[in-house]
Amino acid sequence: MDNKENKTTGQRMEGQNLQDESGVLKLRYPKKSLKDKSKPDYFVRFWNELNIYANNISASGSRKAAGKYISGFLADLDHCGDSYEEIFAELVDSAGIYLNCCQTDKNFGSEYFGLSRMSTDRLNRKIAVLVDRISITLLESTGLSEEGEIISKAITQAFREQFSNKE
Repeated sequence: MDNKENKTTGQRMEGQNLQDESGVLKLRYPKKSLKDKSKPDYFVRFWNELNIYANNISASGSRKAAGKYISGFLADLDHCGDSYEEIFAELVDSAGIYLNCCQTDKNFGSEYFGLSRMSTDRLNRKIAVLVDRISITLLESTGLSEEGEIISKAITQAFREQFSNKE
């Protein structure tokens, strides 16, 4: 196992040498310092933002804003200087963390204004719809199907890894 990743959680190990980070890691964790132990993950934030845009895609203003946001993110990925494989691995890792958060978050999996919890099957279907909205509907409606192919592949791969033994 590579010392940069903890395969059980999908998150970076704390003992990682911060000076040796690649461009994509600096993009994912831009303000990390030796003193800051609770650094936000901007790629997980990206998946959350895509979920919000996908839920509001019917509004034309939302489509334009989503297109700008995705285009800006893709431009940042292009400028980080890492290989497609390294970038893809980080996107899959962060998408896996986001999908895991969706699975365990009590608000995401609640019904009737938080009065009851969804069944596991229903929650898994809701996550599958989320993946479909991001990987197909959102990218097509913003006209970024080709440019955003890496986004679609990453969230689909993360979903397959997370739900490989489930329907």
